[in-house]
Parts: sequence; C-alpha cells; structure tokens
Amino acid sequence: MLLLTSAWVIAFQQAAKCQIVGVAEKESMKQRLKMLRKLLDTQPSIPITVAEHSSLSGTSPVNVFILTGFVRNEQFYPDQQVYDNYLRWLNEWNQKEGKIDGLLKPVTDISQSDVIIVRFANVDLAVKEARMYNAVVIYIPFFGYIINRKSDNLEILFHWANDLRPEPNKDSGDLLRNRLFKLMKARAKD
Repeated sequence: MLLLTSAWVIAFQQAAKCQIVGVAEKESMKQRLKMLRKLLDTQPSIPITVAEHSSLSGTSPVNVFILTGFVRNEQFYPDQQVYDNYLRWLNEWNQKEGKIDGLLKPVTDISQSDVIIVRFANVDLAVKEARMYNAVVIYIPFFGYIINRKSDNLEILFHWANDLRPEPNKDSGDLLRNRLFKLMKARAKD
C-alpha cells in the first residue's frame, strides 16, 4: 500500500495552474492495446480483438485471472486492495448466484484462465499530460477490460476508460465486477 500511496503523491506534486480531465478518453485504442499487450506479456503474434457480440466461456467453473494496479515510470505495480475486492466479489458470487449461473474461480496463472480482468491506472499518462499543460494531476486515467482468453487470441468483451480520483476503496473495480456478473447471467440464459 505504501508503494501505491507514494506513486499517487508523486503524481499530485505537479505544478498547478489548472486540472486536467479527459486524458483516458484521448488515448487511442491502438495505444490502449499496446499497453494491454505489455501488461499481459502477450506475444505480438497473438491477436487482441474487440468483440462486437460475444459471450463468456460455457465452462464451469470459469477460471478468472485478475490483474489490478498502476503504471508508473513504465513499471507495473499491483494494487492489492482492488485485487482483494475482486477475490471477495467472486467468493460472494460463488456462494449465491454461482450455484445457478456458474462458478468463477480465481487463478494466478494467466495460461490457466478462461477470462481475464484487467484494471489499471496509468500515472505516466497523467503526469505527461500535466507537464504539457503545467497542470495539477487530480484525476488519473484508469482503464478496464474483461477479456476472453482463447487458444489463439484474446477477445475483449468489455472495455472502458475514465479519469478517476486515485482513492482505492472497498468498491474500487465495481464497474468491471458488475459487467462480469452480467456476462455470467447472460451466459446462463444461452
């Protein structure tokens, strides 16, 4: 937690004239996929596509790899609090809806996953933008993905980008959680 806090403090220490918002939305999909590929350590030969209409794997349990954290100085730092949120939510799902709509099993090896959840903040992007405009960094660009991991490609089922205050709490990551649960319920109906 100390590492996370110090990175946010560094981001906030930029010279101030105004605050910047909308940084996340400015990032092109090509740039987002490049960062995603780097975070997931995915070979360039494996395509990453954005699905127009797709669903989660029909297996049960659905093995879920979770990657949460932030990028600072081109390094990835895990966010244990948000990771723990996902573990808690998957456990709650399994004890209630999972009995009907299918179980979600967290895995620590990406090669064993059916689905990948990625949620990260890009502090470098915020600092770069702040320096360009001599502004204060109050909001950090966050990115989130739900991805089907297939044998020959990664298929993005859902993605979002938004500038948020970097204040991790017991609800951080709930947007992806809600979407994952919605995908699980839709899968159960098929």
